[in-house]
Amino acid sequence: MHFEGIYRYDELLERGYSQSGIEHALKDGSIERVAHGWYAESIADSKIVRALKLGGKIGCLSGCRLYGVWTPSDSALHIIFSSSNDVPVGVPSTGVCTHVRPRSWTREAVWPILDCLDHVIRFHDAETSVRSAHQTLAPTEPQAARPHECPSAHRTPWYHGMIGHDHLRVRVRLCSTKRRRDPFAAVGN
Repeated sequence: MHFEGIYRYDELLERGYSQSGIEHALKDGSIERVAHGWYAESIADSKIVRALKLGGKIGCLSGCRLYGVWTPSDSALHIIFSSSNDVPVGVPSTGVCTHVRPRSWTREAVWPILDCLDHVIRFHDAETSVRSAHQTLAPTEPQAARPHECPSAHRTPWYHGMIGHDHLRVRVRLCSTKRRRDPFAAVGN
């Protein structure tokens, strides 16, 4: 899923910008360089811009929230970093919840939804994990539109066919078992 207003350098080139066009857009203020290789328009989500400026990517509960998944009322911005050395000094005291995920990384500004759910399972309590995952995977009532539905296919959840309830139960159980031994162990493999 692409979030409007946030682009990698190569995405700007694909959109028809030339290198000089990017430089011109930077000078006239229509885009801003927010991190190495990352650019934002004024319509970009401020949380995503903040995460990129800090050197991480949106994930965990904040990622789930951006995808329209239920999350507890947690106002912290959950940012995933590739190394504890990448976390800027003083970040945890500024309304940011940091998580480190050294064995995998994403090219996107926001982790994919299944990775966000995996972060919730790894880094938060069982109740939060199960409630977030269950809300995501629960069948959609035909009368009500939910924020996580695919807009082009009425009442067809975006996760349709990706993962099942039994797979989720096994994944949650494996993760909670492995969390005690190795918080970065692969889950479900």
